[in-house]
Amino acid sequence: MKNLIRKLLKSIWLFPVIMTIILLSLSALKINGSSLGLYKYILGIQSKRSILINEPRTVRSDEWVVNTQLTIAQKENNFNRFNPNIGNGQDMSVTNSIPYKDWPIIFKPEMWSYFIMPFDNAFAFSWWFIGYMLIMSVYFFVLKFLPKKRLWATLFSLSFFFSPFIQWWYLLGTLASIYYSLFAALAFFGIMESKTKKTKALYTLGLSFSLSALILVLYPPFIVACAFATGLFCAGWLIDYTRKIKSKKGVLKNFALVCLAIIFSISVVFAFLQTRSDAVHAMSNTTYPGKRIAVGGGMSLDEIFGNFTDA
Repeated sequence: MKNLIRKLLKSIWLFPVIMTIILLSLSALKINGSSLGLYKYILGIQSKRSILINEPRTVRSDEWVVNTQLTIAQKENNFNRFNPNIGNGQDMSVTNSIPYKDWPIIFKPEMWSYFIMPFDNAFAFSWWFIGYMLIMSVYFFVLKFLPKKRLWATLFSLSFFFSPFIQWWYLLGTLASIYYSLFAALAFFGIMESKTKKTKALYTLGLSFSLSALILVLYPPFIVACAFATGLFCAGWLIDYTRKIKSKKGVLKNFALVCLAIIFSISVVFAFLQTRSDAVHAMSNTTYPGKRIAVGGGMSLDEIFGNFTDA
């Protein structure tokens, strides 16, 4: 046992183990970062016993008004895919952060806790899991290029997690787009560098899952940006990698596995859209999301050099 602990203390897995313990502890204690506490003020309840630190923020309305409310509604609906209690009935599978019982949930590990834990514990787990996944993806991505630099990887991943952008946009659509892109990149590197068929197969499965999960995040603004940046990075890495090896045949065989993973993810998305044709048709025949193209030159200097927090 002592030897195992010593090995752990010196290995790259020490930080992931610590983060896993923190994740499970917060989940067991039912602690989350939701701004749902605003309803205490709205309803005139003065008690703050359920708020440990900081204050709930009205600006987090995407969370406490929308996502959390829909999640609670799903609990009352036994997590069925169609919820008749919302409007005239809503297909919950076309949202990106709501639990439901149907096959695409396989590619949403953020939602699995709702089917194996009590609701409050599951909500806490789901809340912190996306942050946990982000930290882990950045941690192992840094280690890929700075091997054995555990401290640098730890500091960089935590800094990334606590960055203003991540804390401001702490939603599944944002964080999952980033960490699935990074996990997909790591799987891509693994396919190219692996020496055995078994590891190549595992990395191919990892790439297939990551790409499918990335697209099923269903939030194009972040998906496209992350996929574009990650794709360019991987292309540059591949060019550099092919220069260092003698035989190019192995690269072509490995790239075939990458194409196989891409085809699989496209098939998953195609199946998703085909089984939700009514919802897709309904959205495609509305004015949402409205005009997305603006003619250049229409912004003032204040708008260009200012930001959305200016009063």
